[in-house]
Amino acid sequence: MEHSGPPADLVSRKTVPQRLDRVFVAGLRDAIPVSISFFFLFLAVGATSANAGLDVVQGVTLSLLVFAAPAQLIIADMVASQNIGAVLLTTLVINFRFTVMSTALMAFFRSVSKGALFGGLAMISASTFGVSFIRFKDKDDPLSGGEMFRYYLGVSALSFVTAILSTLLGAVLATRANAAVLEVTKLILPLYFATLLAREWGKARPLIAAGLGFVCAAIAEPLYPNFGLVIAAVLVGLVMTLAVKLEARDV
Repeated sequence: MEHSGPPADLVSRKTVPQRLDRVFVAGLRDAIPVSISFFFLFLAVGATSANAGLDVVQGVTLSLLVFAAPAQLIIADMVASQNIGAVLLTTLVINFRFTVMSTALMAFFRSVSKGALFGGLAMISASTFGVSFIRFKDKDDPLSGGEMFRYYLGVSALSFVTAILSTLLGAVLATRANAAVLEVTKLILPLYFATLLAREWGKARPLIAAGLGFVCAAIAEPLYPNFGLVIAAVLVGLVMTLAVKLEARDV
């Protein structure tokens, strides 16, 4: 007598959710290094927002809406100076960057519903984009569109929750910590950028971009207070984009 197992379609239906769950967990696992850095970064964001005059709810809301630690520190300083025009311009530039990232990821998520995309891409950041994009380009272990989205959700969920909770903790600590502790939090962002540059040491393009940004910001900020950093970022982005196009044309 032949052994009769479960129908093939039933096995298939059980296998797909298990595969998706494994992909989601893989995203959570790969997000651990990002989340560790986010813990310290958004701790500084929460403390800086509180020192700029934002209450705890406003500081956490800023992380919910922007989700970009360096930009949030700049916005917090602008809020403290009560320059609403600079805040709006900076937010517009930041969100445009995320629009480009979202567009790049949507090419991989064609089978995902628009409602799910809207919720998922609200958690995009430079780090979650980078981790996800590198995984999607892995040809040795390719993922389907649905699996890619689940992986991205794993990466983004842990990173996003860490950022929100760290912002909350930083804001609370700012109201209770002494001045020495607050001064230490101001060192977190410079150390973070120094680490990023150290990883790129030996690569000309990132180091040139960092040098140009440093020079342009030093020149633009005194000329256009509160707008200088935004102007410097846009100029450096345009220069580096032009350089890449010229280099590609010469090849």
